[in-house]
Order: sequence, then structure tokens, then C-alpha cells
Amino acid sequence: MLPPPRPKPIKVQEDEWIAGEILDIEYEMEHRSMFKGKERVAPAVKIFMQLEGYDKPKSSGWLTFNYSEKSNLFKTYVLPLVEGAKPFMEFDLDNLKGIRIKTMWETNPKNPDFQNLVRIKPVGDKVKADAEPPESAIPAEEVPF
Repeated sequence: MLPPPRPKPIKVQEDEWIAGEILDIEYEMEHRSMFKGKERVAPAVKIFMQLEGYDKPKSSGWLTFNYSEKSNLFKTYVLPLVEGAKPFMEFDLDNLKGIRIKTMWETNPKNPDFQNLVRIKPVGDKVKADAEPPESAIPAEEVPF
């Protein structure tokens, strides 16, 4: 018996701003990944966004869960969305749930089946570092995949 086919990630329009909302953030404290040819186990997160004009949520890939100045999570999501963001700051990532955003995407040059987030910005003000998550954020078990 063969395993069921893996669903392909949704493709969105490229090189134009697409509005949406951050729906949820999935956490995996012992995520296995390869880095420079070696397997490593580290905390990771995946961010789910509902984009206007698309039925299914679009997600980031797994991102190492730290706020170093070189981490993709910090550079791509925290820095553009959090007011006064600084490397290694104390910030509850769940505060991004429910924030309205604009995103821009491009095809991943190493794997054309996937897209990379080129740019993200908030619609309106950035999130305050000490903000509480909004009640409108959808819990992980209710995110439609």
C-alpha cells in the first residue's frame, strides 16, 4: 500500500501585495531538521496566514524558534511586525495572532513547489512588544487545513 499523496502547498500571486491576517502559530519543541548536512533537533515554529482571495491558509516553513538577529523568524516576521523589536528580546510570539498584514511572495529558487515570503508589513500600527493576543485569534485545533 502506498501512503496518501501529500497535499501541495497553496500558490499565491507573486510580486504584488496580498492582504490577510495571521491565524495561528504552531510550535514544535523538538523539531528535526537538517542544517549544513547535519541533523539537529531544536524548537521551531510555523506561522499560518489567511490571505484574501484564497480558501486555505498559507504557511511559512518551519522556522527555528529564536530571536537572534540572523534568524529568519526575527528578520522576516518579528522585526517588521513588532514595534521596537530587538534581538533576543522577551516577546510572546502569540501576540502576532490576529494581526492584519500585507504580504509579498516569490517562488523558492531551490524548490519551485514552494514560495518564500519576500516582505510582510502590518496593516496599521505594529504590535507592541507587551501586547496581549487578541481574542479573535483562532486556536491551532480550529485552523482549517
